[in-house]
Amino acid sequence: MIRVGVIGATGRVGAEVCRAVHDAKDLELVAGISQSKAGVKASEALGLEGSDVVLAENLDSFAEAAVEVG
Repeated sequence: MIRVGVIGATGRVGAEVCRAVHDAKDLELVAGISQSKAGVKASEALGLEGSDVVLAENLDSFAEAAVEVG
């Protein structure tokens, strides 16, 4: 499983990337950056049912989540 982080997770392109990663069998969304929705769960902000990812404001969350691809 490849651990993925998305910068601009709530933008038009970023949201689609998050949904695609969430639905992929070999990828795992582990972090997302969003200035406007920082502190909000991805499940709420993006409709990603079952996601425990809390959107962050800065890249420190990528290191904490051990992101492999960003």
